[in-house]
Amino acid sequence: MLDLQALPIAIALTLWDAAPIYLCVGLALAVLSRAILATKGFHTAWALRDAAGIEGLVYVVIFQPTLAPVVAIVATCQSVLTLTSGQTAEAAPRTPGEALSRRASEMFGALLLAATIAGAIKILAPSLPEHLAVEALLALAAGSVLGRRTGMAAVPAVAMAVHMGGLLPAALCLAATLARPVFAGVIRPSRRARHVP
Repeated sequence: MLDLQALPIAIALTLWDAAPIYLCVGLALAVLSRAILATKGFHTAWALRDAAGIEGLVYVVIFQPTLAPVVAIVATCQSVLTLTSGQTAEAAPRTPGEALSRRASEMFGALLLAATIAGAIKILAPSLPEHLAVEALLALAAGSVLGRRTGMAAVPAVAMAVHMGGLLPAALCLAATLARPVFAGVIRPSRRARHVP
């Protein structure tokens, strides 16, 4: 039976493990890249801040090292998709302080979402049938909800690797982060084509 009362505890424990790593790495990278890199280089780094998944790579190296190659491969694919999709046009912060503030505000929400998904996986896992199709469906749903945030998807992926199904569902969760950008890339050109006179 599903123990919903355990969900807040599962989320809190996940945040306890993940938040220090994600916030320290993510915020340090934002400030240092703004302080060190030239404008063009920083614009590229800023555009790739979610796709590159560096925080997630550090997280899996600590908690589930066997997932590190999967995170690296998915992050590389995600970064290429980001660079080729025109998402680098977003206005980047002009100062290290602005980079810190913007990165902090966007990371808090994304990390809470990732921890909530991971917490739900932890309490759902004992009640689910041990069937690959069920595990794959849950993995694909978890990854696609997080979109192109490769690093954030590492949080539910580790929960899947530990609590259900092992590495295959975890790898599917990470790979599913590619689904939304690929789908958006297919949909947008067709919409543009309809509006061309």
